[in-house]
Formats: sequence, structure tokens, C-alpha cells
Amino acid sequence: MTPLREPNEIPHRYTTWIEVDLDALVHNFRHTSEKVGPAQVIPVVKANAEGLGARVVSQELQGAGATMFAVSHFEEALNLLDHGIEADILVMNGLLRDQMKVAVASGFHFFIFDPESMRWADEIAKDAGKKAKVHVKVDTGMGRLGIMPEQAHSIKALIDSSDWVDLMGVAAHLPSPDVSEHDVLTGEQMNVFKQVARILDPNHKRMWHVAASSAVLRLPETYLDGVRVG
Repeated sequence: MTPLREPNEIPHRYTTWIEVDLDALVHNFRHTSEKVGPAQVIPVVKANAEGLGARVVSQELQGAGATMFAVSHFEEALNLLDHGIEADILVMNGLLRDQMKVAVASGFHFFIFDPESMRWADEIAKDAGKKAKVHVKVDTGMGRLGIMPEQAHSIKALIDSSDWVDLMGVAAHLPSPDVSEHDVLTGEQMNVFKQVARILDPNHKRMWHVAASSAVLRLPETYLDGVRVG
């Protein structure tokens, strides 16, 4: 009987695979950058770049000019850092205190979404002697992480009272910009977002970003300063 081969000696261990055209990837990034300009394209490489391979995709797009990437989870940000990504990295999910300590030390951007996470950022950054780079996430009706619009003034007061928090951006997420029947709702959400953003960043010196992939395809009025494209 022929002995079984070791797995690493088998040329093809899987019968299916995906081939990624990196030239097409870069073309799409540049095309989208031209479409939404002067807004910044923030490639979202969560879930291993939706299965395409976060490390390779991020390295390729960084070489093509991407200056910020977004991920869902803290662990994904560490993975990019470990693989030589020098662009800014934005963590979009909430962080535990211990994770926030590493995020501040690593220079990650991250969402704060309530007064408690804002206070954590201030305390942790002060202890570290290094400023926290925060984006305030606003809940305009999706019901996911985000400050409520009526909290805008209190969050602004916390930001203004802190020497250790740098407001880098104001963000929101639209639930259904791909559905034309919801365009009125989307417009209302955009109005709410802008009202809150003007309170948090009255001189509009920071990045305002709302649009994800489907909004980029249909709604130029959502581009603002940055778009988060998968």
C-alpha cells in the first residue's frame, strides 16, 4: 500500500479557490477615488477583506495610495499592523478598555459611541501620555453603535475639556442607501448627521464620513469627506 502523503506535500489540498486580480483591485480603487473626489476612499478590509486576503489587499492598496483602512474588529487592526501597513487604521467596532490601551499606544483611530467610551479614551490616553485618535459615531436611526443626536452637546463638552483626545472625524452608517424607496429616509438621516457634525466640529476641520459601498454607487450627496468602501 502506498503511504499517505503529508499535507504539505500535496500540491492542491483544496478543490476550489478564488483568484484575485490585483490590477483590477487597484483599478477599482483609483476609479472610485476619481468618482468621489475630493472625498477620501477608506478601503474596508474587515473579515479578511471579505475573504480576498486582508494582508495582500491592504499592501496593494497602500501602494496605490490608500492612506487609511477600516476594520471591524480590534484583532484585525493588529493583523494589519503586524504585516507592515503604515497607513492609518480605523477600528469601527467598540473597544474594551484593555483593547483601547493598545489602540492608543499603536496610534489606531477608533470610534467612540457614548460618554463612557469618550471618558475611557481620555483616561487611557492621559495615562499613556499619547493622544487618542477618535471618530465620534452618530446613530442617525440605524440602531447600531453611536451617540444619540441629543447627546451631541455633552459629547462636545467632553471633547473640549480633554487635553488627550484628538477628534479626527465624525461618522455614521446608513442602513439602506441602495434602496430607492428609502431615499427620503436616507435624506433625513443625512440631515440629522450634519446637524450633529456641526455641533461636534463646528468649523468642519475633521473628516465627516457616512457613505459605504452602496451609497457610493447611487448617492453623491453622501460622499462628504470620506467614503468607506468594501
